[in-house]
Amino acid sequence: MRKFILYSMILVLIVIIFGYGFLKSSSTKNNLPALTVPETSVVNKIYEKFEKLETDLKDYIWPTDASTRITSTFAEYRSTHFHGGIDISTNKKNGYKVFAVRDGYIWRIRVQTNGYGKMLYVKHKDGFFTIYAHLQTFNERINKITRQEQYQQEIYAVDFTLDSTALPVKKGEVIAYTGDTGVGPPHLHFEIRDENLNPVNPLLFSNLNVQDNSPPVIKKIFIATSGINSKINENFTPFIFNNRNRGSPRYNRGSRAVDISSPIRSTGNIRFGIETIDIANKAANRSGVYAISLFLNDSLIYDMKFDRIPADESKQILMHYDLPLLREGIGKFQKLYVEEGTALPIYSQLPFGSGIIDTRKLKEGFHSFRISVKDFYGNESQLKGKLLVNYVPEIEIKDVSNDEIILSGRDLGIIDKLILQGKSKKSHEWIRHTMLKGIFSFDGTNIRIPVDLKPYTIIKITGENKYGLESLPVFYFSKEYGNAANYSINITKNYFQDFIELVVTTPGYFTNAPKLQFFEGNLVIEIPLKSLDINKYSGTYTPKEFYQGQRILKATAEIDGKLIEETEKFDLHPIPIDRAGEFFLADGKIKITYDSCAVFKPLIMYFDSTLREGTTIFSLQPQDVLLNKNIKITYTQKEKDDGLYFRFTGDWIYQQQDTNGDKTTLSGVMFRTLGDVAIFKDTQKPGIARLKIQTQNRKPIITFRYSDDLSGFDDKKLRMYIDGKLVIPEIDGEHRRIWYNSEQNLEKGLHTLKIVFADRAGNQDEINKMFRIR
Repeated sequence: MRKFILYSMILVLIVIIFGYGFLKSSSTKNNLPALTVPETSVVNKIYEKFEKLETDLKDYIWPTDASTRITSTFAEYRSTHFHGGIDISTNKKNGYKVFAVRDGYIWRIRVQTNGYGKMLYVKHKDGFFTIYAHLQTFNERINKITRQEQYQQEIYAVDFTLDSTALPVKKGEVIAYTGDTGVGPPHLHFEIRDENLNPVNPLLFSNLNVQDNSPPVIKKIFIATSGINSKINENFTPFIFNNRNRGSPRYNRGSRAVDISSPIRSTGNIRFGIETIDIANKAANRSGVYAISLFLNDSLIYDMKFDRIPADESKQILMHYDLPLLREGIGKFQKLYVEEGTALPIYSQLPFGSGIIDTRKLKEGFHSFRISVKDFYGNESQLKGKLLVNYVPEIEIKDVSNDEIILSGRDLGIIDKLILQGKSKKSHEWIRHTMLKGIFSFDGTNIRIPVDLKPYTIIKITGENKYGLESLPVFYFSKEYGNAANYSINITKNYFQDFIELVVTTPGYFTNAPKLQFFEGNLVIEIPLKSLDINKYSGTYTPKEFYQGQRILKATAEIDGKLIEETEKFDLHPIPIDRAGEFFLADGKIKITYDSCAVFKPLIMYFDSTLREGTTIFSLQPQDVLLNKNIKITYTQKEKDDGLYFRFTGDWIYQQQDTNGDKTTLSGVMFRTLGDVAIFKDTQKPGIARLKIQTQNRKPIITFRYSDDLSGFDDKKLRMYIDGKLVIPEIDGEHRRIWYNSEQNLEKGLHTLKIVFADRAGNQDEINKMFRIR
């Protein structure tokens, strides 16, 4: 036993030294460290359920005779989720055979008016599932059980499960026929799910592969800042490279390698993103890629592969993609870094933050980066470029005399030259002086500049490094400046998820640095400001998490020699990660309730309101940040016929809200992002149009279309009766079409048709018709 323990200890030491040693290299000024082994159990826990596929990868056959052409691949972008399988072309037609790909039984039957339409879940002996969607119809056995369930529930849309004895199926058995039910044109949506119903990439299964020799296409990349002390090409806005042919809207499809010719200047923490697609052989459609890697100086710093997606975390697609750029319409960029709080097991078990480059840990100068994009078959495209890492000197005026200015600050030793600009009170032009090392001196702590201040009223100083990057300017006013005009202080607030950028400007000159103070109750917070120009300063403010509600912002500035003071009041509502809470907006009309861990990162919520057509619309911000858990919205002053509506990126959505006991409130939850809130009164009944009753061999065929102006048609409340007997019609929610093809002959003569229908707000109507069977 002692020998076993000793051998075990030696083995562990060998693994640590040799097995992990190459991964644990420390950071240097020359290279970013290689990928580090995650040191927290949080990341390990994410991956432990996805280590193995406990199924026979060779036991699955192709699911249809329609074609072998894949039109959409696994994990492609969808607005609310990752695409859970593959789409197979049916040549724009319906009615092809759909086969059970393995032995098993029909476990779940789902019929929807939208979404995936008619669906089948087949469960197999090893616990894995296969799913078939957008089906035109099922086979006779499955149709019979489905119709029985529909008549039992008295509705078209049903969702129910069966035991293993009800509907067993054999590999290759026809279980359904392809169609276009739900949303989209004719095609077969096919999924494989593991024993926990997590979607698995079907291309991992050998019989589901197709031939493809075409590489992916890199459309765009972005390089953006990550944090308040970062810049890209001396700006805070992202750098976006668009890989289009010159003079053409088409992308460079044939090129497997793309080079960005100009180096990208980078300071602070930076992050990458990519918009990329795959185009299979002879296919016009665009699909998703399989794997993406990012290298810095030939060291792998980010790695992603789409093998499996947790079913419960599919909404985190809005974390994997850059949501702000997506909402702005700039592009569908996949982030090339591991976002804090993600639960997606697609990042090669890398720790949070992997892929974000801290340029302060890199040697100043040029560093190469490379992005590799692959489809499932190994066809690869690459994009290469260079970062120019700059350390930005920071300077401030320490002392001024008649013939010398003394500067202090950070990274003063990298300053190659100083640019002094001066102007007098009457002049509109700056006189520029460039001072090289030797003219000014640096003693290791301070820079001393010989200067004659007499000709100038204002002095502006910047320091420049050997790569031409300038520091932020500092200013000195030798005497009172200006004519004491009635200038004002203008403050622009730029909201980010967990801080606010404050930009202070004036039409005149700041003859002294302005000051900003925030008052949070009894707490006073001073905001450090940096000069961007003589009339522009900026700083950042992070609200205290424990204080909800009104902030008072006080700005004090000397503008052209005159002291000016202004105040502004506004509401902020920080939502911390680790605490539940509630607060009220709009004078108590709206209550916001959230649980602990409602957000992945601290979030600053604010709102604005607009009046449109007599209704106040409350915009809860920010709307480009993914929520972790639901945030409950309660409207506290309900009146008759009021309905609660949310809007995110499209139309208003009626909330199936619960009211409290005295019916004075309405409530709903926002579970992906924040959005707009409004109260509308929907008192108009839904409509039915283009009603046609035809007969064929004494069987009625009834078709019509429906409409509703606000809350939406409620298919669960639709009832259709022929001669007083309930019948279940088919419902196409995408095209707002309903039809019923009778399976039974009717007697000759007059018959009655009654259709009862309602919207989601409860407005109900009915139509009664007579028709004749001849």
